[in-house]
Amino acid sequence: MNIKKTIYIFLAVVTLGATACETLPEPEVKYSPVWPIAGEWKVKIKDEAVGTSSGLTILRTYNTSANSTDSVWVRVGTSQGYALLGKSACNVTAKTFSVQNGINVANANSDKFSVLEGKVLPGMAKVPSESVTDSVYMRYQVTSKAGITKVYIATGYRRTGFSEDE
Repeated sequence: MNIKKTIYIFLAVVTLGATACETLPEPEVKYSPVWPIAGEWKVKIKDEAVGTSSGLTILRTYNTSANSTDSVWVRVGTSQGYALLGKSACNVTAKTFSVQNGINVANANSDKFSVLEGKVLPGMAKVPSESVTDSVYMRYQVTSKAGITKVYIATGYRRTGFSEDE
């Protein structure tokens, strides 16, 4: 009787082990229609006229609710008080984005903004963790309601999610 019980336990363990090793297919990764332009970026923002840079801040580029391949939202928020949120045209194949006289919906003191030059450079950034990731460059101008225009340059890298890169 003891041998039968041992055999049953052995067969149960073997059966359980064989079924536990079943592999599932890899899930399909679905990207935004504006990938690789879409992303969250760690950037330094430089005032082009003065030449001073901010500390690292976040630039976000993401698809619109239309889910099309020809426009993205561009969002920059900083502790220096200027912010940007508006739609920009994009070219996914060329990995570029730009807009002339777009409406800045994030800042009540700003009427218009223009992304004079925006581009994503795949694999061109080396981050603090020594990983390689995408780089972003955006030269943009913000015009206040008072008619004062300032030009900024944002440069940085795609966030990796690794703590050493934050």
